Amino acid sequence: MSGLSWLLKWPYTVFDFGMWVLFLAVVYTYIGKMRIGSRWVYRANEPKRYWLEVGGFYLVGVGMIGYFWYLANRHQHRPDSLPSLIRFITTYI
Repeated sequence: MSGLSWLLKWPYTVFDFGMWVLFLAVVYTYIGKMRIGSRWVYRANEPKRYWLEVGGFYLVGVGMIGYFWYLANRHQHRPDSLPSLIRFITTYI
């Protein structure tokens, strides 16, 4: 386990949590039901409540991964990175 102990250190725990929540969101989307408290909410019976909860999982997962990305790259500030990214996107899209 010593080879993977870096996964349990900050900020990698943020990434791990974000990936776990994103994985759960994908699983809940696939199976069409979600556990909320002590009951199951089904996509067919309560679609609004279901999609609000699953959307929250997606939002938290992507937010945590984005926060990890911010933490991992905050010391590598490159002032010209945004214009070059925009130039790259507009060139190939």
